[in-house]
This record gives sequence, C-alpha cells and structure tokens, in this order.
Amino acid sequence: MKSAIKVSVLILLLLLAGYSVPADAATYHFGADERQLSSATDEVAAGYYCPTSLHTVDNSLGASNIRSGVNIFGIVGNYEGYEDYGIPKTGQTLVYKTNDDGTYKKGTPTSGDRFTDNGNGTITDNGTGLMWAADGTGAGCNNGNTCTWLNAISFCENSTFAGYDDWRLPNINELTSIVNWATYSPAIDTGYFPHTKTTPGYWSSTTIVDFTSAVWKVDFSSGNVGTNTKTIPYYVRPVRGGQP
Repeated sequence: MKSAIKVSVLILLLLLAGYSVPADAATYHFGADERQLSSATDEVAAGYYCPTSLHTVDNSLGASNIRSGVNIFGIVGNYEGYEDYGIPKTGQTLVYKTNDDGTYKKGTPTSGDRFTDNGNGTITDNGTGLMWAADGTGAGCNNGNTCTWLNAISFCENSTFAGYDDWRLPNINELTSIVNWATYSPAIDTGYFPHTKTTPGYWSSTTIVDFTSAVWKVDFSSGNVGTNTKTIPYYVRPVRGGQP
C-alpha cells in the first residue's frame, strides 16, 4: 500500500515538474470561476472596454467592463460605450420647419436615458461613454472658479476627483457633445449638470491651428462655440474615458 502511495506521489511530482508558474502569475476570481493570468497568457481577443493584457487586468472584471454581448471567462458583457454609439442627439424636439432637426431628432442613444448619475459627483454620457464632473461649482469643476488654459490643463491632470486620477481637459468635440440646444442659459441638461456657468465659457483642450495662442471654447449660455486667447480666465469641466 505504501509503495502504491509513493508511486502516486512520484508521478504527481513528475507532472508538476513539467509545469512552471510564471513569476508574475496571479489568480483572479470571476464569479464562481477561477483563472490564473500572467504574461504567459497575455491576450484579450475582443470585448474589454479598452486595450489590456491579461496579467494587468484588474480583479473586478465584470459584465459592466465587457462590451455588450461579448463573453469573456463565462461573463457576458453589458457595456455599451462610445464604440457602440455615434454622434449624440442635440436635444432639440420642437419642429421649426418640417424636416429640420426637431423633425428627425437624429443621433444616439436611440433608446434609454442619455445620462447616468453615478452618485459620486460624476455623470456618464451613455451616448459617448465619457464620464464628466457634474456640479459646475463642485470640487470636480475647480469649485466654479475660472482659470487660464494652462492652469485648466494642470487642474484636470492633477485631479483625483471621485477617486479617479485620469481626468483631462476635454477636446472641443467632447465639450460640445454635452450641449443641449433645446435649452438656453444654460444650454445643458441641468438635471445632470447643475450650476453650469453660462458665460464666459468653458475651456476645451483644442488649440486653433493657425493661431496657436488661442483655444476653442464653449459658451453654455447658448451652446455657441468660440475662441479666445489662452490667458483669458474660463471655467473648466474635466472628462475621463474616450477612445484610447
């Protein structure tokens, strides 16, 4: 009997000897499943919300981090971000002339609520996948204070608002994406973006190509897009996310 046990142990040791665990291996739990991820198995074929590698993926991978309909490790994703949408609606519903914007109301999202209040001072735009600091006078928006363009960039890059450290100053297309042309002064959904300042406007990160001392900005009084020099004080609303 003892000989049989010794033989079994010897076989087991031989089998284990042929299998080495990479130094950076880590075990992660996905629901009831367990997976060992390391640089030796370093690919995500499709579906994760941004490019990644298995040995750096966090251990909270769940349906909300996987693209809708994609199955990773037995988890079916429900994430629907920027890659599943296109240009957002303007918000205009009144018809001023047949076949105008109010007639067609084209844009995304095509169903469901446009914005999600995350309950931590941030708002997610379900049409673009971007996350915004919500309160125009809150800590995420520089407490409603104006600043120069360089200081606006610095504020966003150094912000750890709501526990995130990847905030940035939005480009002009991103900034105009939250304008609501169905409202005025401010031209934005104040249910999700309270205390938004109307004038003089909010900085974008986009410099004017033929006048590099000036930048594009958005006036939320009417949603007007304009320009001004980088030393003029404007408001700031950080954003995070977007296509890598």
